[in-house]
Amino acid sequence: MGQIVYMDYVTRDKIAQKTSQFLTSFDWDLEILTKPSAVYWPGDDVFKVRTSEIVPTSIIPDHSVISVEIRGFTLLQPGLTINSGDFSITLQDFEDQSILALMIDWVYKCNNPNTRSSYRREDLLMDFNLYRLNSSRKPVFQYIIKGCLPNKLDYSDPMDGTKKEIGKCTFGCKVEYFESKLLNI
Repeated sequence: MGQIVYMDYVTRDKIAQKTSQFLTSFDWDLEILTKPSAVYWPGDDVFKVRTSEIVPTSIIPDHSVISVEIRGFTLLQPGLTINSGDFSITLQDFEDQSILALMIDWVYKCNNPNTRSSYRREDLLMDFNLYRLNSSRKPVFQYIIKGCLPNKLDYSDPMDGTKKEIGKCTFGCKVEYFESKLLNI
């Protein structure tokens, strides 16, 4: 029997030959499919250009496993895959305050704190696709987001006399359904 050679694949040349282009955190695009129709909308271009960050909670859905114990033996079987969750989207606002107007209008139409009334669900939901791009700006990964509603909002607006960036708007959102697709395999 021949002698086993461990880790003979760990050389600079072999690693370089087996590696392709890196993905980055700044090459992505947003395709807005359904806007919340009851809400002030600043325009697709304004929304897309001012979006500085989108953070999905997970790109892989949660999956449960069902277990049954019979006479001391544990048996497993696949359970449900949960394709809902949270994500955040951050936009930069400017003097026109169009993102702040969107934020306030959307939340108040989801539930007005004074009257406790709400617009209809179908007029408040947002659907979109998020694409991770390679260095040639070709999509390699797609998030399909359906049924998005804001649930936690943050708007940085310090009035403390210092020269700080203001107008950073972060929407924490709940999503009814998301799907992840690899596009380059």
